Amino acid sequence: MKHTCEYYMERYLMLDKGMRIPSDVRRHMLHCKKCSSEIRALNKAEKVSSAPIHIPENLKSNTIAEVLKKVAPGYEPKMRHVPLISWIIFGLIMLTTMVLFATIMKEDALTMFAFSLSSALLISGYCLTLIAANIDLFVKRMKVKIRNSVKTTAC
Repeated sequence: MKHTCEYYMERYLMLDKGMRIPSDVRRHMLHCKKCSSEIRALNKAEKVSSAPIHIPENLKSNTIAEVLKKVAPGYEPKMRHVPLISWIIFGLIMLTTMVLFATIMKEDALTMFAFSLSSALLISGYCLTLIAANIDLFVKRMKVKIRNSVKTTAC
């Protein structure tokens, strides 16, 4: 039974990388110049696409933003940074109002519990928002130490 070139190419393309090529497909590739040239072109395209990208820009510039402007001229960074002093001022205002309300309120246990719970939720939300908005500040300050804790010994 004689198969077409498309059949053999489809069988070749269905193989995983490193799998052995079936003998009938290999035999067809030896005899068919068109299929063998397509396979060579596919192999070359795979090598080119897996090669590292070379950026024609000197990466010793002062900032990453300068490199990005030269490599990708249409890139505009999103500036959503709120100054840290604003966060500090808001946090102090929030704490003073909580203390003020706590001193003004009655000594009713249920009211104090509700106020304490709402204050805790407000402070937790404030801290989460502060960290989420300024995650780069917190990540840059972290130092990670990697230890070689796994030692192999010969038996």
